[in-house]
Amino acid sequence: MLSMFFIVSKIVPVVIDPVFVLFCIFIWMGLRCSLSGRDRFFFFLSIIFFYCASAAAVSDSLFARLEGNRTVNQQQRHFDAAVVLTGMVELKLSQENSVEFECGVDRILKGMDMVRQNQTDYLVISGGSGELIRSGRSEARVLKAFAIRFGIPGNRILIEPNSRNTRENALMTKSLLERYNLKKIALITSAFHMPRAMGCFRAVGLFPEPIPVDYQVAPPEGTDFREYLPSVEGLGLFGLLVHELSGIVTYGLLGYAVY
Repeated sequence: MLSMFFIVSKIVPVVIDPVFVLFCIFIWMGLRCSLSGRDRFFFFLSIIFFYCASAAAVSDSLFARLEGNRTVNQQQRHFDAAVVLTGMVELKLSQENSVEFECGVDRILKGMDMVRQNQTDYLVISGGSGELIRSGRSEARVLKAFAIRFGIPGNRILIEPNSRNTRENALMTKSLLERYNLKKIALITSAFHMPRAMGCFRAVGLFPEPIPVDYQVAPPEGTDFREYLPSVEGLGLFGLLVHELSGIVTYGLLGYAVY
């Protein structure tokens, strides 16, 4: 039997969620304001879009299509190198002996695990800083120090510390792999980022084995009414979806990615 406190603790965060509150205010304004027929139509069309963009049930469904089917039992293969794409460290808050992670830490953890399991000869970490103004900091360098501190031999880690986006990841990683004659490679990045990443690597003539991690959407287990209400979480996921889809389209049009 569920306690009343438990029920209230699950409902109250939904009711006070800023996005849900805004949605309710917009609905109230639409019902109260005197709008012409056309204005009322576009107003409620905007409300529908806002709902679809912020309801987790909608954004989860769309995002799951981008991530693809989750790979549970990957074939145990050996690679010359496992390439980890950065994009998981808050550089402004991190030092080489103290790393502040954002989303995506699964990327480096998977790469480190592959080294420990002797599934790869080298761990390649690709990525500098994605900041618009260069700061001289590099995620790859910070993550190399992190991996060494947790037991990965330094002589098995190669870094590409200068790339600023996925296109540059592919180009600069290719040069590094050719320098060390590493041909059989695995590519590790977040599941939602994998389509664009694979497209960029194909565009430069590399065909790695994709190893997606950092899944954002879990398979549905029953029905939770909260998934059908607007929320900050749902809106954030929809924003990430729009960002990634725009990247996929832009890279494709520019010829930076082959799908």
